[in-house]
Amino acid sequence: TFNEPILSSRGPAYESSKMKTFAKTIILVLVVLAVGFGYYYFFVRLSQPNVGLEFSKPDQVLLGQPFSISVSFSNYSDQILKNAKLSLLLPNGISFLNDSSDKRVSEQAVGDLGPGSVNQQTFTLIALSGSQTLKRIDVKLAYGTGGSSAEFQSKSGIDIPIGQPAVSLTFDTPQNVFSGENFDVTVRYQNNSGQDFKKLRLKIDY
Repeated sequence: TFNEPILSSRGPAYESSKMKTFAKTIILVLVVLAVGFGYYYFFVRLSQPNVGLEFSKPDQVLLGQPFSISVSFSNYSDQILKNAKLSLLLPNGISFLNDSSDKRVSEQAVGDLGPGSVNQQTFTLIALSGSQTLKRIDVKLAYGTGGSSAEFQSKSGIDIPIGQPAVSLTFDTPQNVFSGENFDVTVRYQNNSGQDFKKLRLKIDY
């Protein structure tokens, strides 16, 4: 008995179709990888780095008493922050010690900040007005990155409670006096702070 050979359905046409499917799969995988890399590079890596700003300050300051606040700035990202500048912005009523009372902003160049670095700047200030109020102090860190020409900014702020004057004054005077009569005025002054004040002057306008 003569048996005819059974033709396999997996001939050259099948193998060609299989190769085309494999090639399409490889191309699809490469496209997905390219899209993922592009998303990471342009939207994640080139996004604003994670920067932390923290403050150290007294619980309360007295009017006329110098005080200090420290600003710590941390680079939590894996990028170098280029040409960083730290700015402190003051409200009316608070000034930089030993500087013009009208100066409201102090900007300091701090250079490049490496990944994981922590730095600190301290500012000495004085409250000149606003007893029994809250004063808002803002800080800004401006910087660039190696992967972008844009300038980024991180901002934060704190409220400073302003208490009573560091040196208080009280007066004792007569209830009434006659014209041409001599009378006494007693002035009492008290140091309400925990530090010594030197070279104080008492000025009376009348």
